[in-house]
Amino acid sequence: MKQHFQVLKFGVLAILSLFGLLALAALLLPAPQLAVPLSESTGLFLSILTESAGMPYFLITVLIGVGLGYAFLDNHKSWLRFVVQFGIVLTIAFSLKVGFKLLTAEPRPYVDLLVNAQVVDSVDAFYQLSKADKAEAINHVETLYGSVRVSNWLDGTNYSLPSGHSLFVAIFVFVIGGLLLQKQQWLLATMVITWGLGVALSRVYLGMHSYLDIFTSLLCSLISIFLLQVLLFIYQRIDSNQSASLLR
Repeated sequence: MKQHFQVLKFGVLAILSLFGLLALAALLLPAPQLAVPLSESTGLFLSILTESAGMPYFLITVLIGVGLGYAFLDNHKSWLRFVVQFGIVLTIAFSLKVGFKLLTAEPRPYVDLLVNAQVVDSVDAFYQLSKADKAEAINHVETLYGSVRVSNWLDGTNYSLPSGHSLFVAIFVFVIGGLLLQKQQWLLATMVITWGLGVALSRVYLGMHSYLDIFTSLLCSLISIFLLQVLLFIYQRIDSNQSASLLR
């Protein structure tokens, strides 16, 4: 039990570090100028960051995380437990994401630009369009806002809050960053947290999310982690009761 709380402590430390860095970035960095097209190099950099936490490339990131777990955990049993819990918390997190998006129905930041360009009449009108009509509306503004942002907008025509990319990043930072901190792998842990910050900021500067979406994602990740702990507690109670019954 003591070891379990040690792992939890380092995971929380990692995610709080991400939260603090993101808060500083929100205060100090200039607001994204979504109406101004990105340069080719900036657009490529932001796209690589965002793709590392999106479909399908997030699977490669997951494999890297699983590989780091294999490298730094003491035995196969610990590693298998680590992989299972990683998978469970991701499943919980993305289930929460779907529910939150349906409940909040928060529009994406770029939709205001479509309204300003008179491609759609209103934000509500955009979300009443079919997927094909949404794509057509977005393609109309490529010359105005640049191909990099538009290609990302085409991949995200649903609601905004919370950010799925940032939610994945937060879980990854908690699980993998926390493990690396526990094992005193300071450089690798810093790299993981910095990558998480970069992905979150890429979602803002590509016009896919607001800072509110990102911070809500971090909150959802903490809720997911709490629910995982509840499931683990229930499992341990059931397992201990069954063991006690066998000894009678």
